[in-house]
Amino acid sequence: MAGLLSGLLSAGLLGGAAARRRLHGTADGGSPPPAVAGALELAARVAALTCGRAGADPPFLAEVAPVM
Repeated sequence: MAGLLSGLLSAGLLGGAAARRRLHGTADGGSPPPAVAGALELAARVAALTCGRAGADPPFLAEVAPVM
């Protein structure tokens, strides 16, 4: 979840009225902005790294960024 939130925030899709409009604009059947796909890819990488560690220790952004 943290990876998804981080990706959406970085893409400008969270954190204000304009961001909400951009994000909710995809709910009416329109195509989601490419940034949503990027946020989902980040979330998947974060989840994979987290599950691969003892204690489910999430990665720092710097650990994920080189893969991006």
